[in-house]
Amino acid sequence: AHGYAVLAVGYFKLPGLPQSLLRIPLEYFEHALKWLRRQPQVDPNRIIVLGASRGTEAALLSGAYFPRLVNAVIALSPSDAAICSFPGCIGPAWTFHGRAVPFTHQFGDPYPSDQPNAVIPVQRIRGPLFLACGKADTIWPSCAYADAIVRHLNAARDRFPHVLHAYTGAGHSVASLIPYEPTDNGLFSDDHPQADQHAVARDWSTVLRFLAAFDHST
Repeated sequence: AHGYAVLAVGYFKLPGLPQSLLRIPLEYFEHALKWLRRQPQVDPNRIIVLGASRGTEAALLSGAYFPRLVNAVIALSPSDAAICSFPGCIGPAWTFHGRAVPFTHQFGDPYPSDQPNAVIPVQRIRGPLFLACGKADTIWPSCAYADAIVRHLNAARDRFPHVLHAYTGAGHSVASLIPYEPTDNGLFSDDHPQADQHAVARDWSTVLRFLAAFDHST
């Protein structure tokens, strides 16, 4: 409705796809990115990947592993590390060239000690990052994760702009992005409905400004 071509990519728990978040190949997203870039209504130099919650791992990893295909990333209620499979922490959530992407069993730790390489190399992303989180997130510490992402970028002296919006009183549902939609009290719910909706409404307009600024950048 705002003039952007969008491709929504399902990657598990849908017909014909794995039923759990286990060993999902990053090449699957690479294929989707290449297909999207070929579409006549798409500017191949302005591809933005958006992810929410565990989907931020896919978004950030896509930007880091395929930097020539991704020009910016939006990560809502993010993680800065690749976490083990879901449900049941029995293996890697992601693979690359058939091998496990380094992952941690330490759910909720922005600096995992069991596998430090599980931290996503966000400094490889060749473009701006937009991050949003709720300070009252009870699903996982998304603001601690987001702060860690900013620290990783600053430590690498990343030259691209990165924006972090942290909302006081809001929870994990900041990741829902579209304001005032009905919710099913599912994975994003952590009992802050009013604060979450106010945060999402503010965040939606901010995301649109981020897209507009990126759309007019050279």
